[in-house]
Amino acid sequence: MRQDFVFSKVSRKLPFTGAGVLMAHRRHDGSWRVLLFRRAIEPDRGRWSVVGGRQERGETPAQAALREAVEEAFSGRDPEVFAKKLDGYLPERFDIAACRSAWIGFPGVFRYRTFLVELTREVPLDVFALNWESDACRWFPAARLPADAHFTLPWTVWRLGLTETRPCRTVG
Repeated sequence: MRQDFVFSKVSRKLPFTGAGVLMAHRRHDGSWRVLLFRRAIEPDRGRWSVVGGRQERGETPAQAALREAVEEAFSGRDPEVFAKKLDGYLPERFDIAACRSAWIGFPGVFRYRTFLVELTREVPLDVFALNWESDACRWFPAARLPADAHFTLPWTVWRLGLTETRPCRTVG
């Protein structure tokens, strides 16, 4: 079964707790476009996903999500980089802890919280400076995610209210 394969690669320390950021823009017609990053390393090399990773000891999920987004999307370490690089694309008074979020997981194996960062418009891809964990980023319609998306992505997008189509129950 696919989920056993994925989980065996994620971590030897279970349960895994992580957090990430899904950047999205609502178009004039009401549809959403999401910014995804293609993994350059295992686990899930070649799959499209959000930026994110393991929550470190002492971090809140929001802090972990912001740290991971800065590291992976901007090759930085300072959390202030996120707001500086996305100046003009973020709503006023941006606070990641106040962003809408969704939990997904399997009891005893992993739990992952994704924070939705609603951008005022699509960010040009050349704004991003990807680190070694991703080899590309691209905008996709939320209602038509790529076939090689991470298996949790359709559920996350649906739970955040970016699409009305509920994913099927099977993971494959």
